[in-house]
Amino acid sequence: MSSLSGLKIKTNVVKRLFKEEQYYLKEVELLKNRLEEYTKKQDHDEYEARQMQRAIDETEQLLPDCRKRLLTASNELSALVNGFFGGPGDKNPDEILEATSLLQSIIIN
Repeated sequence: MSSLSGLKIKTNVVKRLFKEEQYYLKEVELLKNRLEEYTKKQDHDEYEARQMQRAIDETEQLLPDCRKRLLTASNELSALVNGFFGGPGDKNPDEILEATSLLQSIIIN
């Protein structure tokens, strides 16, 4: 799959998985804030607090798998990009630059 369309597909897969991971991280933070605010109330229900904690735990359980899939996809994309640089001729540098910048932004985060 060292074609240009394969590169675009892998780039979009990495983008989607990166967004998914960021979404889960934001959701965990939001749920933790809600639980903290809820437990500060004098008349909070313990059952409701446990349900909120369960939602946090379930979301946190999704993160390792999401990170693993993101790492796998980014490694595949990196190998694909390296294959394009190793090949002869100019192969549409816009897609290669997009993939490279995406990989760099994932490394930074």
